[in-house]
Amino acid sequence: MRVTNDSGVAAVLVSIVLIIAGCSGSTDEPAGLATTAPPQATSSTPPEEPSPTPTSTAPPALEELRTMELPPGLVIEELPDVAGADLAALEAYVRWEVEYWRALLENEVDDAIDDLATEEVVAMLADQVEAQADNGFRLGGTLRFVPTVEGATEGAAVVTGCFDQSEVMTVRDGVAEESADSADNPQFTATADLSFSGTDWIVTAYQTEIGPC
Repeated sequence: MRVTNDSGVAAVLVSIVLIIAGCSGSTDEPAGLATTAPPQATSSTPPEEPSPTPTSTAPPALEELRTMELPPGLVIEELPDVAGADLAALEAYVRWEVEYWRALLENEVDDAIDDLATEEVVAMLADQVEAQADNGFRLGGTLRFVPTVEGATEGAAVVTGCFDQSEVMTVRDGVAEESADSADNPQFTATADLSFSGTDWIVTAYQTEIGPC
């Protein structure tokens, strides 16, 4: 064990202090010695990257259907996620229903509908519009539907629509009233057969069936 003489050590320390005090002509600290702040510790953890904004992977044609401008009162409750021939047939069917409802609202069949269906199918719609006009009313209110592609190939397709007409009104001389059909038969199913003409899909047959869907 090493033994230290405490009194001797104390004497040496006092002598050193006196020498330093005698040699120093000023009590000021050297510039920058005590006033310099120690460097701040920096984190090595990289900043978190913001989460990327989710983007839709749906085909552009489907997005166009979801955002297309609809005539007053027509509501598409939901569109199926489809692509290819199914999507092309769905688009043709939805555009047909859009023009169908527009014709019943205005009691007028637009010429544009000729590109969406055969002459026989367009004539069926024209007969319905004429019957409304002859009886002095048109349709109003809200018609809701959900289309479904039942099957599609490269040349033919079947698309159905489940319709809720519980809010459809008849309008006579500008006055809307509850439709008898809407009250008695709030739901019906529409079935459309479509074929590909080589450039476009067109509705070749169209029929409706009253009842839940």
